[in-house]
Amino acid sequence: MEVEKVKSIMVDAIVLGRGPLGIYTSLVLIEKGYKVLNVDAGKQLKNLKSSLKVNSNIEWKTKVEAPSLNINGSNFHWGGGCMGWPLEDLESDYPEFGFDEKNFIKSNNRIVKYLEIDDFDFLKNHPNSFYEDDFINTTIGDIRYTYLLKDIKFEKIISVLESNKNYEFKDGVIAKKISEIDDKLTIDFYLKKRNEYFQIKTEKLFICLGGVENSRILQNSENTLNLSKHHLLRNLNDHLRLNIGEIEVNDINRFKKIFDKKKNFVGEKHLWPRYILHSKSNKSYSYFKDWRYNNLFIRRFTSQNFKNNIKTSGTCNLYLFVEKVNSKNTFIELENNINPDSFKVNFYLDRNEITKINKIINSYAENLIEDFVEYNLRFKKVKYLKTEKDISKVISSNHPSGTTPMGKVSTNSIVNHKSQLWENNDIYIFGSSTFTRPHYIHPTYPSLVFADYALSYLSDK
Repeated sequence: MEVEKVKSIMVDAIVLGRGPLGIYTSLVLIEKGYKVLNVDAGKQLKNLKSSLKVNSNIEWKTKVEAPSLNINGSNFHWGGGCMGWPLEDLESDYPEFGFDEKNFIKSNNRIVKYLEIDDFDFLKNHPNSFYEDDFINTTIGDIRYTYLLKDIKFEKIISVLESNKNYEFKDGVIAKKISEIDDKLTIDFYLKKRNEYFQIKTEKLFICLGGVENSRILQNSENTLNLSKHHLLRNLNDHLRLNIGEIEVNDINRFKKIFDKKKNFVGEKHLWPRYILHSKSNKSYSYFKDWRYNNLFIRRFTSQNFKNNIKTSGTCNLYLFVEKVNSKNTFIELENNINPDSFKVNFYLDRNEITKINKIINSYAENLIEDFVEYNLRFKKVKYLKTEKDISKVISSNHPSGTTPMGKVSTNSIVNHKSQLWENNDIYIFGSSTFTRPHYIHPTYPSLVFADYALSYLSDK
């Protein structure tokens, strides 16, 4: 599609973004009879990232690792880690999503089928069953799992899309602003290689650009869409990762059988076990890495088969994965009104948050020893956030969320339970930016479920 020809074009639907959400949305729309224009920034994503300024006292990963399935846009891609939004927590937080539970379950089941998964319960984040040789004692504590897809099959899905006459893809184009002109949605685009702006009109717009970019285009369209300023950009959240201690275990292989992702699988798919302590204030889990035998001879010279079948002591590191709580020190803002790409991220852990995180660290250390008393666990050291240096080692998980939150009423949210913008129901926002909080889960799978839920209400063309 040449730029000269798209200036006056009218399409049924525009999908911004060609990641997992953009691909799935395009597929569903075509099945419903819509003609779809799918637009992706491609290599221009790097320019957008370079214009993003970050003020933070931790390592905020999204600045350099914003993922994309488009190899031109990023070297980082979704790795296939899937966790579902737990059903018991669906309406337990404020603001509530407002989902109909039966329809939410139907959407969950459709995404399971779409990803060709038949051995995992994403409403509980637990496999339906384990292989007999991989018995896990689930009576110990609360263990949930991340399902690791081996083959995501997106190249196959993209080829299906591109073979459909109702699908058009445009790469290397940045969506700048949304307006309403003559009762039609009009999107301003920029094509850098021609240094040219152009407009496309559409009946429906689906924004699937990620936590920061979803916010960017809405912020740039605040006046043209008469958006409420009450919550837009002010609820930036993310997951935090930090090493909270080294543990020594009397039988390292037995402990690895419970918590090493290389030891847990269903079929050919690996599972990554997560040890969870539930809290209303901060959702979190812990996981174990860096397994190491204490005996130097066993570590260096013994065959792997022998290592796996002996009882010997060893160590591993315990990592905390926790959501950042809402704070007045965490938000996105325009640096100035002249350049609409001059975004600035403020992402600070304040003293109140640090105190809460240290309490969570202490809880994991205490409960882990109690829940696994038969393993004679011993913390060689518990690492708390005490100094600025400790805080600077905290890493965000590249899961920005909350900047366009979903809710039952417009006074505390940006989109409704169908992911529609309150001010215009023909604009849909998909992705973790609509989450009211990050929870303890990886965001891609629930984002797909949320998108399917919205699309299920959309009439066929």
